[in-house]
Amino acid sequence: MEDNCTRQVFRLFASCLLTTGSKRALLSDTQRHCYYTISLALYELLHTAQGSSIDAVLDACADHEEKQIMKSYFDFLLREELIFLCPEAISGNFPPVNTAFDVPATIANAIIVTRRTDADYLYSICQQLTKLNCLATEIILTRNTPPSGPETVLDICRQVALDDIHLVVPFSPGIAYETLPLTYGNLVSLTVYGASEDEERYEEGLRYKLRYATADLSDPRACGCIAEKYFTPDLDHYFESLQHNTCLHRKISVDADGYIRNCPSMKQHFGHVNDVPLAAVVDKPAFRQYWHITKDQVAVCRDCEFRHICTDCRAYLEDPDDAYSKPLKCGYDPYTCTWEDWSSHPLKRQAADFYEMHNTGQAQ
Repeated sequence: MEDNCTRQVFRLFASCLLTTGSKRALLSDTQRHCYYTISLALYELLHTAQGSSIDAVLDACADHEEKQIMKSYFDFLLREELIFLCPEAISGNFPPVNTAFDVPATIANAIIVTRRTDADYLYSICQQLTKLNCLATEIILTRNTPPSGPETVLDICRQVALDDIHLVVPFSPGIAYETLPLTYGNLVSLTVYGASEDEERYEEGLRYKLRYATADLSDPRACGCIAEKYFTPDLDHYFESLQHNTCLHRKISVDADGYIRNCPSMKQHFGHVNDVPLAAVVDKPAFRQYWHITKDQVAVCRDCEFRHICTDCRAYLEDPDDAYSKPLKCGYDPYTCTWEDWSSHPLKRQAADFYEMHNTGQAQ
């Protein structure tokens, strides 16, 4: 007869996190950065039966059909290495991961949209971001900036030791974009908009992503899209989503006219960068009001199985008068588990018109 030192029981790996939705659940393997949609029955099994032996779970099944379903569940979980077996005696030695989230920065990420490449203007902004310990910065150059713009911006970032740069620039023929990371080690990604076709690739041997896009990404209305390709099934993102807004938490932006905002797409601004220090804006309660709106508080999103690996947008909403409304540019329905083109949905047309998207091509 087996005792608790020899009986094998199953446990979910601590980095594999469960999220329940309206019709199904999600199992996120945050260590391998992947995820699986699972039935609510499997969610219930993992949620309540951990520490039991597989045989005990199978023996408790009501009939042969249920037993076969449970067996297929375990085959899947073991094959994908989402659960492990261990002696019952040590089953309690695997505590859940700590869900606390923090980052060593006053501002974790920033967006600068600029039509100016004069050194003094950009140097001042980038230097302030460095003092705020900004971890990642997206710099968007608008159309008609000179071809030397990317090098000018990257030189300034290097001078002030601003790392993790994501650069978005208008297409200009004759520029060898592939060579930029050889000179600028702080360049993580480069997006070239206004290109003839959409293309995305990683440069072999470099931590560098090069993307070509046909859309005009300098228009603030181009942001806020919710799609599977933007899902982030990693531990930091998941834990941040439990407590904060994953788009706006510790983010600051400077728009093309120099006004400081939570995001370039949002209407409210907090003064001009020439007149107000970024650090002073960060301390304003009104600036932080969106930081702690989580997906568990947002209409529809709170019933979605993808909510903790998803992005969010508070700039473009289905109901512009409700800060807790579902993102306008989301076409997923958690009540039917289906995706559709959000821009063609008749119930979203009024909001799209409110944001003047249909007339600018930004509804796609």
